[in-house]
Amino acid sequence: MITFSTEVNFKLWICFNRNKLQSIWIIISTMNAEEIIEKISAGDGQEEDLELLEEICEAVKDASMCGLGQTLPNPVLSSLRYFREE
Repeated sequence: MITFSTEVNFKLWICFNRNKLQSIWIIISTMNAEEIIEKISAGDGQEEDLELLEEICEAVKDASMCGLGQTLPNPVLSSLRYFREE
């Protein structure tokens, strides 16, 4: 389960940096990740949502050509790695 603080941190990071991202693909991917986090936070998430969220974050990290895009998913990936069972 994604904690409230992770959700807030991710949203703040996206809001602050979305304008700076050059790739429309990364912007769309982060918006999809944001929707999944909201679904999980509302208590409607499934295990498949966690897997999809992780795939999206890894794809953003791997496809980004700048440091900003490469670090954008780190808070979510860290939460999934250490707090997945919650």
